[in-house]
Amino acid sequence: PAPAPPTKQPMQTEHTTTDAALSLIQQQFIQYSPYQTTFYGNSDAFSVAVDANLSLPDTDAMPIVEVEAKEFPVELIQNIFDYTCNDANMYAKDEMKTKGFLESEMAALQEMISDGADTDGSLLNQLQRFQSEYETAPDQNAAPVKTVVFQEKETDYFTYREFDARSSLVTNHGRVFSVKSSFASKGSDESSRTNAQLIYVNFDAIGGVAFPEIENVTGRNTIPDGADLRFTPLEAAAAVDAFCQKAGITDMVVDQVLLVKSGRPASYIKSDDSEDLSEYGYKITFERTQGGVAVFSPDMASFAGELDNSAEWLYEQFDLVMNNNGIVYLSWKAPLEVTKVVVDDCTLLPFTEIESIFERMMKIQYEPIISLYQYDSARYQVTDIRLSLLRIAKKDSISSGLFVPTWNFFGTGAYTRAGETMPVNDGNKQLLLSINAVDGTLMNPLQGY
Repeated sequence: PAPAPPTKQPMQTEHTTTDAALSLIQQQFIQYSPYQTTFYGNSDAFSVAVDANLSLPDTDAMPIVEVEAKEFPVELIQNIFDYTCNDANMYAKDEMKTKGFLESEMAALQEMISDGADTDGSLLNQLQRFQSEYETAPDQNAAPVKTVVFQEKETDYFTYREFDARSSLVTNHGRVFSVKSSFASKGSDESSRTNAQLIYVNFDAIGGVAFPEIENVTGRNTIPDGADLRFTPLEAAAAVDAFCQKAGITDMVVDQVLLVKSGRPASYIKSDDSEDLSEYGYKITFERTQGGVAVFSPDMASFAGELDNSAEWLYEQFDLVMNNNGIVYLSWKAPLEVTKVVVDDCTLLPFTEIESIFERMMKIQYEPIISLYQYDSARYQVTDIRLSLLRIAKKDSISSGLFVPTWNFFGTGAYTRAGETMPVNDGNKQLLLSINAVDGTLMNPLQGY
């Protein structure tokens, strides 16, 4: 594919860049990059080593904006459906439950129940659901689905709207295109889930939806050795950028391109002579931008303080996987809509004050873990610091909030006990602290503020 126009990415500041080429935000903070220091807690058992460039947005202003959870527009869903499924016969899931299909499923369930496999009654409940569906089930599949039409659905706990089309009802086979939205809890004033979600999977091309990461290859213009891919990471990013433009996906830019494995590695199959059915692909992750500033969106949910713990608001996540078969996986959760710009340009605290808050709060947050779990020591390394926007929730809300400027500190950590080292988060980089860049308060993504 032809390269797409480059998108602005947060800059890893280097002192070789002249001030004239920097945005006002970069000029304000470039002198503190790289941020290098080592500090200790109340004893040498706790330490934090910092060696990180500052990732700064290429913009002259940092805004604060109001945002709300939104549904996927039908036109956007139709565009993505056409792009991913136009070469396959896709059928409405409900219409694929023909009498013949239900007969085979009921026979299998009855055999399992007779064999004593129904220890909790769930198989009997499923059998009864199939029996109730049988009378109205069609004799054969209807015509393939071409137009996105939502159906009203409900469970014991939720009502919601769904569009679900697939090429096969066999688990992990064929293609699946599913969109769920408009969740509402039964008997509650506010939904305990406001998270619209869209997923597309071509199981025939990947075999499964686990994508172990091999390497971060963002920006590379050569194919990774041994990957057997026909296009480079840069070409993959250009292709998905073109896909987004065609589908009408706005305010989202490529964040990372990761080399991954997809499908079923031989190690997952319990057979000595099993064949490795996995293959390499690129997982492309996206981030939302607002006024040229990236929105950091952790892979978690925030919970409303005074509502039941199930009342959650996912942070927006959008990523897809490409291999030699094209786009084989796409997942988009909890889309957002900007409703109002509250402040066009915030006054940000000096970075020296952010440093002081960071060092104090690292000790407060993480040093007590040593005594709590009787560790001998705790060592942290900070390797990445980003100035970006972060969504905070309005009080007790799981559907409305603000984007606010935030300093996010990422790194790794490890504890020791009796000579044994125990990496935090399996040694993977994680978010350690988020600090409001305007007032210096500590942000807690789980609480949403």
